[in-house]
Amino acid sequence: MNDREVAAHALAMTQDELLAELGAELTGTSTAHLKDGELDDLRLRARNWLVRNWDALRKLICGNAAVTAAGGDEVIELLAVADLIVEVWLQKPGALTVGAIICKFGLNRLCAGEPPTGIR
Repeated sequence: MNDREVAAHALAMTQDELLAELGAELTGTSTAHLKDGELDDLRLRARNWLVRNWDALRKLICGNAAVTAAGGDEVIELLAVADLIVEVWLQKPGALTVGAIICKFGLNRLCAGEPPTGIR
């Protein structure tokens, strides 16, 4: 799959799937063959990471020319956000997952200063 296909796939995932995937990426595990309680733990780890890094993510993303130039195309926005994140924090798979969570949350909401409490 090319980056555009991977981004479209990430945007098609549910918030729970994205959070579990981010938790797995942060802990170096896999979501395959995990029980509900273990998936819940991964989601909690992901939420905690997002809360800790939310303000830094906002500063990194909001007002960035590449993100603004995406012009509302969700896939291009996600790729632009992921490119910024990969430069600072995570490897590409993790950056795409965080970017998808943020794009699904809404860049307008992020940049308006809304906290990540809507990410459950």
